[in-house]
Amino acid sequence: MPRDPRFQNLTGKAYGSWTVLHYASPRRWWCRCACGTERAVLASNLVRKNSLSCGCLFKRDDFTKLLDGLVRAVSGCWEWRGDHDGKGYGVILVSGRAQQAHRAAYRFFCGPIPEGLFVCHHCDNPPCCNPVHLFLGAHADNMRDMALKGRAIKRISVFDVLRVRVLVSQGIPRKTIAEQLNISLPTICEIVRRRTRRYV
Repeated sequence: MPRDPRFQNLTGKAYGSWTVLHYASPRRWWCRCACGTERAVLASNLVRKNSLSCGCLFKRDDFTKLLDGLVRAVSGCWEWRGDHDGKGYGVILVSGRAQQAHRAAYRFFCGPIPEGLFVCHHCDNPPCCNPVHLFLGAHADNMRDMALKGRAIKRISVFDVLRVRVLVSQGIPRKTIAEQLNISLPTICEIVRRRTRRYV
């Protein structure tokens, strides 16, 4: 531990769901969350209450906001109807920070997400937040799942790009277009927003 007279020993103190176990490194303390997760946390985040848990603590109003933004589809998906990112994933504010809605749903219904893991969809529907449709996987697992389901990168012809734009302009839902043309929903969104194939 530092010998600086301004140094404050946080060992044994509680901050939200965190209990400080011992000094870890400069500015960081090794903490245990009420759920059992242990990790190094910045002292400033503890003292200012910017970090109240490992992520397992989900505020009631955030949960209500999540549930209010979901619509049950015929497919069984719970689709997020709020904001979306460029890839079609829902975006929600949780404790004042933007995060993907399906990750927030997984945290609430299933528990913390280990560092370095993705929350993947069995249903291949990016806005879906149904915990039954979600599973954890590493990047390699996600790529394997993509290949097994035939979602590997596909060359899209100029003709397909034009078809997508015409069908969207006619008011046909993007998900329907994706199914008809066998093109992923995120790719349809990229084509419509002209983030890909701008020259067409």
